[in-house]
Amino acid sequence: MSQAELSAALGISERTLARRKREGKLNSEESAKLVRLARVVERAEKVFEDFDAAIDWLKSANASLAGATPLSLLDTDIGAESVMDTLGRIEHGVFA
Repeated sequence: MSQAELSAALGISERTLARRKREGKLNSEESAKLVRLARVVERAEKVFEDFDAAIDWLKSANASLAGATPLSLLDTDIGAESVMDTLGRIEHGVFA
């Protein structure tokens, strides 16, 4: 995942992300978003049984998410739940 994609997922600019990296510290909202992102990536990796396939899926437009990329929905709890639900359906064979 590129720095631009990570900063977009966290809802902060690339410069702010670079500064946070240097400081070694995120604020509480950014930390919550990072944990949410990590949970979704972990779940996608489990479903697809491959880290690269999981990241590719997260970056690809998805019809079951109204054409949005799963990664673009992770900035809210509701969006993350939609992505997790979609992953659950894929895991159980509802969506091929």
